[in-house]
Amino acid sequence: EIPRVTGVQTCALPILEAVQNFSWPWAPAIKAILGSSSSLNYVGCVVARPGDATQNWHIDGVHTNLDDHAKADRIIVFCPLTDLTEDTGCTEFVPTSHFASRGADAKFKNVSHMRRARHYVHAGTPIVMDYRLWHRGLPNTSNKNRFLLYTVYQSAKGKRALEDTGGDLVALGGRKFLRAK
Repeated sequence: EIPRVTGVQTCALPILEAVQNFSWPWAPAIKAILGSSSSLNYVGCVVARPGDATQNWHIDGVHTNLDDHAKADRIIVFCPLTDLTEDTGCTEFVPTSHFASRGADAKFKNVSHMRRARHYVHAGTPIVMDYRLWHRGLPNTSNKNRFLLYTVYQSAKGKRALEDTGGDLVALGGRKFLRAK
């Protein structure tokens, strides 16, 4: 018997090369945001099973420039593979929070007073997000799994920086991921 791991599960999908040149329907939006030479650098899947609780607030990447707010160099596209309802839950976002997550001492405080966004959408509806935006998965109180495909894109400049540093410095800003308290 395989023990059940609790909580939302995230996995990388080993299909990046196979889908690198796939014509994703959201590609024009990504090119408009990141530039025509942007590229796909990660494909993954999140599964929230019945009974999975709310995730902690988190960001998927930090700013590459801690002194000034730079334009996005990485974008995530969430594409739910199941309809998102109040029962299945969805990803909850804090709009504009990527402006507050910069700096060596940045912490995400007082989330209770900040505006939040929840998108209950049909399967296949893409949701585009700046990599630095605070977000969390909400609980799945339904009796079925919630599946979410996600793709991560990077600008050509961001890709060069990742290659030059081996990924660690830019991907994590030389720090661990920030988590809300």
